[in-house]
Amino acid sequence: MKTVIAAVSFIILASPALMPPSASAQVFPEIKHPVNDYANVINPAQEARIAKMLVDHRKKTGVQMAVLTVRTTQPVGIEEFSIKTAEKWGGGSEERDDGLLFTVAVYDRRMRIEVGRGLEGYITDLRAGRILAGIREDFREYRYGQGIEKAVDEMISDTAELRPGQDVPASARMRGVFFHIVNFYVVFFFIGILLAVLHVRVMERLKAPVWMNVVGGISLLIAMSVLLQLFLHGAWFWTPMVFATGALVGPWMAGIPRALRKGILSRTAIVFSALPALASFVAVVWCLHVLKPSHDDTTIHETVLLVILFFTNMAQFLAIFGIYEGFQGGGASYGGGYSSSGQSGGASSSSDANSTSWSGGGGSFGGGGSSSSW
Repeated sequence: MKTVIAAVSFIILASPALMPPSASAQVFPEIKHPVNDYANVINPAQEARIAKMLVDHRKKTGVQMAVLTVRTTQPVGIEEFSIKTAEKWGGGSEERDDGLLFTVAVYDRRMRIEVGRGLEGYITDLRAGRILAGIREDFREYRYGQGIEKAVDEMISDTAELRPGQDVPASARMRGVFFHIVNFYVVFFFIGILLAVLHVRVMERLKAPVWMNVVGGISLLIAMSVLLQLFLHGAWFWTPMVFATGALVGPWMAGIPRALRKGILSRTAIVFSALPALASFVAVVWCLHVLKPSHDDTTIHETVLLVILFFTNMAQFLAIFGIYEGFQGGGASYGGGYSSSGQSGGASSSSDANSTSWSGGGGSFGGGGSSSSW
């Protein structure tokens, strides 16, 4: 009996040490300089140039940018690692929230641009994604310093119009809010419903024939989907796909009041016909907002969502057909890859520019930016 008790006690006491480190217990690196090369992938000459670019840009615009390289972000993903590090740093000023952190995780082959709230109108999520896409080939060829220098040059150009002490223009902040909507896919679900309902109502007032209603609806659906993919596409094709799903719900929703008045469908039948729309909505929220889509590869939950939307949209089409046919008939780690105090792979600060103290001024980060692999 004593042996069993001793064994159980050992397991209980040892289990915390045997478990992988949690994100809450993780230590995030210090941003002490413009360039913090904890992974040792930037040569001294490149580090000096990049640091000088960042210091000069801050003097000219007040915008505070920093570069951070680490070996890995495990056990957390680069998104959580980046935002936690940026919040700890507090880059930029408290008044303007004009900080920016460019993180590269070498062993993970992941990178991210974390944008302060005040700069989201200048470097939108879409723009950040394009900057990262432009240096992917450099990173694949292990030209890390060259790729980082290119990205920094792009971000400096995008924020060059700002000046120290001046407020970020309201138009730029509004632009950032507008482009931030791309992360809220469910908004486009409701936009699709709204436009489809308006289309049906307009066609009814014009007393347009059925063929005109159908052709007009399909044309609107295609045109809006193309525009969304061009300007607010988000990850993969999810923005236009979620919009199209909502657009199929719209005609069904527009026909419900009339179906009730004419007695074409019972209330029970209408509840059942609402199931495809409800299933689509729940699937979009769960797979794109709770689990999050990937900007690089299609995840398992995105594949599942694609299958769900195929069947729910087919069912939704049948529900629309049933209602309108009745009218005709009358009746979407950090895992120790760096050490800020004393590791052989510690960040270097060999250049004069990079010896500049780079502590933040209390700026806040709201999750804006983009991540990518190479």
